[in-house]
Amino acid sequence: MQKQKQTKENFGRKLQESSLNSQCKLETKALEQRVETLERELDAAITAAVHARSEKRQAEAGQRAAELRAQEATGELENTTKVFELHTWKSSEQSRRKSQKEIVILKS
Repeated sequence: MQKQKQTKENFGRKLQESSLNSQCKLETKALEQRVETLERELDAAITAAVHARSEKRQAEAGQRAAELRAQEATGELENTTKVFELHTWKSSEQSRRKSQKEIVILKS
């Protein structure tokens, strides 16, 4: 009887250990899956950050190019305005000289 009782106790302990091991394995597997998921999320976040930095650099380069084009256009516009003013002044000066010559001719 004693032996039978010990056998039952041993069986009970082994069953508990087995159950505990099984539960531990399940928890370990769940944790491993969670780690894998987190690693994939981290990889995705790193990839997104790299992509965002690349887009930012491209946007900054585009902005610099646009600012340079705006400066060039402004400079060209200023030059065109000055040339127009010069031509206008020259035309009015020629017209004034012509009028003065006509006045001199009419006076004589």
